[in-house]
Amino acid sequence: MASAVQESLINIRPSTDRHKFSVVIPERSPSVIADLDKLNQVLTNLFGNSVKYSPAGGMISISAVHDPEPEFVVISIQDEGIEIAPEHQGILFTPFGMVRTPETAEIDGPGLGLYLVKELVGAMGGEVWVESQTGLGSTFFFCLPANGKSPLQDISKELAEPMAPPDTQSVLIADDEANVRLLLQTTLRNSPYRILLAKDGPEALEIARAEIPQLALLDVMMPGMEGFEVCRLLKNEPATAGIKIIMLTARSQKSDRQKGREAGADGYIAKPFSPSALLRTISGMLEDDPVP
Repeated sequence: MASAVQESLINIRPSTDRHKFSVVIPERSPSVIADLDKLNQVLTNLFGNSVKYSPAGGMISISAVHDPEPEFVVISIQDEGIEIAPEHQGILFTPFGMVRTPETAEIDGPGLGLYLVKELVGAMGGEVWVESQTGLGSTFFFCLPANGKSPLQDISKELAEPMAPPDTQSVLIADDEANVRLLLQTTLRNSPYRILLAKDGPEALEIARAEIPQLALLDVMMPGMEGFEVCRLLKNEPATAGIKIIMLTARSQKSDRQKGREAGADGYIAKPFSPSALLRTISGMLEDDPVP
């Protein structure tokens, strides 16, 4: 666990340079049963959240304790930041769930980090919760099943999604926000589609040309090339013109929707969106679209 914590702290640098960190993980604490990639994402999201909502110079304390009844290891991340009212705590673990207060008005973000923490921890057999008190900041907890065999038992293979057969319909996800890509992956986790990922416009164009997915989810604002331009290029090339394209964006003005239609987009969904509604839209577009 200690090595996973250190790796996740490295992931959020240089943000860590503005805060103090205390890590207390007993050498003889039991190992946890976890997917290493999922655990790293959980820790990175929770550390980043504490850094974002804590004052510069504040202390962030990380600890792990063994709860023998039942056999779980409980990890906590405590900060000296903004308190979270009890009525707002549940909102934080929902898609795009953000609590707007005068203290948080200037903080940007899609509001996906804690929702993904909940989903990832749940996939590993654990739970997540938060406690907050006036003047004492907030403490986020998550627990994972304990096991006593190795420092960290990697169950990545057991939790990995099965390989899709070659005739499976494929969906390209293109978004520069890692948490949005992960949300979309999570939404489609139990769907019958093969998932392709791109982090910017040029990569989305390259993958779409090489793989010819049945559908592409394109973020409008991506580095290197806007989603509208990726859409226009794909729709104007014979090999890729048949790809169904849904534009995803926080910009929902009529002019943006018109720009999407002019580029050839088949659909337009504004963030924040309902994962279940998005899945229904994708299923509706692909149900009559056979794999070539």
